[in-house]
Amino acid sequence: MSINKPLTLTREVDKILSILNSIIEDEGVDNHIIDDPVLIGSRAAKWHVPSFREPHDWDLVATPSQSASFINKITSYATFKDIKLIYYSGAGLKIVGSCIERADGIPISFDIELVSDKVDLRKMKSGESEENYLEKDESDNDTDVDVNDNDYNSDRDVKFEKFYDDQPKTSGQMILELCRDVKDKTLFPLSSFPCIVAPLKLLEALKSSHIYWPADFHKNIADLHSLRVLSGYNKEPTTQPLTLKRDSTIELILKTRIKETEIRQGVPGAHINLNKSNEEFLDREDDLFVQRRVPHDELHERVKYGDRPIYDDLKKDKV
Repeated sequence: MSINKPLTLTREVDKILSILNSIIEDEGVDNHIIDDPVLIGSRAAKWHVPSFREPHDWDLVATPSQSASFINKITSYATFKDIKLIYYSGAGLKIVGSCIERADGIPISFDIELVSDKVDLRKMKSGESEENYLEKDESDNDTDVDVNDNDYNSDRDVKFEKFYDDQPKTSGQMILELCRDVKDKTLFPLSSFPCIVAPLKLLEALKSSHIYWPADFHKNIADLHSLRVLSGYNKEPTTQPLTLKRDSTIELILKTRIKETEIRQGVPGAHINLNKSNEEFLDREDDLFVQRRVPHDELHERVKYGDRPIYDDLKKDKV
């Protein structure tokens, strides 16, 4: 059976640490991709540019050993309000949760993307992810995607496949390798846990990787425009298509990240059937709630991006 939804492996700190320690043991040696976790997302942008919008959480990319150290240090200074370890089949592992000071503090949300160059966290060992889960209430959504997840329902140890040399790197691996020599650092509150701050051009690429999805689109597109200006992009006239000249490594991270996002969230617009005439596509009384006073194709012509409407490139039959 194919599992498309995220799988929550556990909601217990001790069990998360147990799984992390198992991965660390399978790695054989300490994972030395990078010394500290990498901070990405809007909080990293805010670190670079204080006028950037106020961030809501901490988005980190970290190795299993760094994640275990993070949890242990937080436990010494604060309390986890909630926490869960989530498995995305084909995409990897995340720790999502929030922590709070013991004396009535404000909760701090975090999202940790786990990265290993020895264990392939995208592939749970055969049978583990397909046989032992319990369907959850549909109201319980992952904080970062608009889909429902399931709870793992097994007492067996969670194990993952080993990485082989010919396997392509994950975007997380490439992010850690790219930031290995970055000197910019900040401290996670409550624990003073050190984090490397990702550079702006990497933040722009990561934001671009999920701009196609509808969740929080207005916030994300505003962020993306800001990051492109701050990164020195967006110098072309607004009437011309935007051509970004990214570094080849960052471009590869972007392309890999898009594929991983599609694995987690699906391909945007995949449900739309474009194999029909313009009249058939637009003649849908059940989901069109406006009266058309101007021919629809004329609107595309008036707001085209470049020398022709974008939809024209999507059509297989140009007639």
